[in-house]
Amino acid sequence: MAGRPVRLGTAVIALALGVSACAERPQPTEFAARPSFLAQSDVVAGSVIVCKYSVDAPGEAFTPGADFTASATGGTLPSGSSFHLNSVTDLVVTDDCATAWQASDGQTQTVTITEVPQNGVTLTRIVGFRSVGDLIWIDNPPNSIDVEVSAGVGAVLFFKNAGTPTPPPPSCSGLTPGYWKNWRNHYTEAQFASLLGGTIAGSVAQADAIFASVGDNRSDPITKLKWFVLANQLTLNLTGTDLPNPGDAGLTLTCTNALGDALGDALTLALNMLANPGGYSREQILAVKDILDYIANLGDD
Repeated sequence: MAGRPVRLGTAVIALALGVSACAERPQPTEFAARPSFLAQSDVVAGSVIVCKYSVDAPGEAFTPGADFTASATGGTLPSGSSFHLNSVTDLVVTDDCATAWQASDGQTQTVTITEVPQNGVTLTRIVGFRSVGDLIWIDNPPNSIDVEVSAGVGAVLFFKNAGTPTPPPPSCSGLTPGYWKNWRNHYTEAQFASLLGGTIAGSVAQADAIFASVGDNRSDPITKLKWFVLANQLTLNLTGTDLPNPGDAGLTLTCTNALGDALGDALTLALNMLANPGGYSREQILAVKDILDYIANLGDD
């Protein structure tokens, strides 16, 4: 890609009073602790250089690179109207920058740089410097920034990202075969049918048949195993939906019993048993049933 890579000797922090919506921004106190980053000499007159950095403090999580777009009222775009930058780990080794704009005449131009939003990543800071000495430091900025430059005035911009916190997984709370046997107390037939996808029940009638003997201790091990396989499958499908959910039940395949046996592993083994019941002993089948029974009762006070 034309205009890359650009290697800056010492990292640069800041940009222009020629940036929209940034007038009268106070100089942050953090600059005093990092004077070596204020390297005005790294700015190239007649150019806008864009860099991506990710980590500048201990313990910060590294984030991936990002796509950018560039537009201008005049001049040229050496890296094109769109380009990609990889993250760098600090503000000293900035070896993946791009020259986004170059002057073609002596006129002052407005250059717009935009970081393309991406899932799981938030733009947390833009810092930069113009060759005329203007600084900018914007926390929680918009994804686009405008800067005024010319043949005699250049700028360097740094875009910093952070990972977007992901919501915690739902706590493991199951629903028993007895609950699902009485599904008509909670759901319409259409609602219940919507939960059957990927389960061992191909229809409402099949689900009713599986749960018909729930509570009968005389049932054989395979029949009991089916109760708990289907109950946990239905709870997995219910998790995260807007359907009625007593006690905010929710399961993931990583939910475990007290011994650390995971639901996903138990379901895989149980499905193998249902496909080949003669290949397993009664004790083996009941052991897996017990894991699924425990998980189906999680959260039951």
